[in-house]
Amino acid sequence: MKRKPEPELPLLISRPEAARLLGVSIPQMSRLDAAGVTLPLKVGGWMVRYRRADIVTTVDRLADEARGRGGEN
Repeated sequence: MKRKPEPELPLLISRPEAARLLGVSIPQMSRLDAAGVTLPLKVGGWMVRYRRADIVTTVDRLADEARGRGGEN
């Protein structure tokens, strides 16, 4: 009997790494979390991690919004 391959776990990154990818400070990441722009995952009750794919999607979405606003002027 052939076993199904186990699904890959999402690649989780720390808040400083997510802030670096977004080009913001760590305190600003907390504000983005509160505003609902990013989706933090609580790990171990107090550590915060982010899915790398979610952060990349957020970067793409914010870049598209910036391009849209820039073209209107």
